[in-house]
Amino acid sequence: MGMEYGKSCFDFTNSRDYQELTEAEDFSGMSAVDIYKSIYEKYQHCYGENFYSYIYIKYPEPPTDYNHYGSVLRKFNAEVMKACGTDYSGLEKLRRQALYGNVSSTEIRQAIMDKYDLSDGMSVGELYQISGELSAVGLDGGLGSSLDMLWFDPFTTSGYTDYSLREQNLNVDVTENLIEQLQKLYRNRLEYDSPVTADYQDALLQILEEIK
Repeated sequence: MGMEYGKSCFDFTNSRDYQELTEAEDFSGMSAVDIYKSIYEKYQHCYGENFYSYIYIKYPEPPTDYNHYGSVLRKFNAEVMKACGTDYSGLEKLRRQALYGNVSSTEIRQAIMDKYDLSDGMSVGELYQISGELSAVGLDGGLGSSLDMLWFDPFTTSGYTDYSLREQNLNVDVTENLIEQLQKLYRNRLEYDSPVTADYQDALLQILEEIK
């Protein structure tokens, strides 16, 4: 998968159309969901059909200037929040409604997993993508951050997750043992009253069924 994953999510061919399309927008009488869809489609046209997928692997950005991939996503989120009058919490609910409508969390998780060919198992990279998609609609319960903890290296200079270790494991198959490690992290969070929701455990159990 590698760092080229970020590049693969974007296509700047039509990026010059952004200003003209933005100036022509009129959201009068539109619901927040329809406004989201309209802005989302504009960004897909300008920056690539899969531009939003960039966040699903959560590659760290350079410590200095923002890279041009992350800046597009920040611009998109800010634009939607301003047009729809919402915050980040509302953004997740809005995206869920816009992409999936009024269906259950179980159905959304299944719809997300159905996008991937898991007939030969699931890689860690695919698990990151799935948890990222769940997070974008407020349904991962912190699963993505727990995944990062599996590659935590206390001996790194920063003391934070060693992304190079995680990078090396993206193409490794997800096993029941790895799922058990994530379940243990979930139980530890409950024990120490860390922020966690039932979505974490529900997602893990549904993913486990998928990879058996």
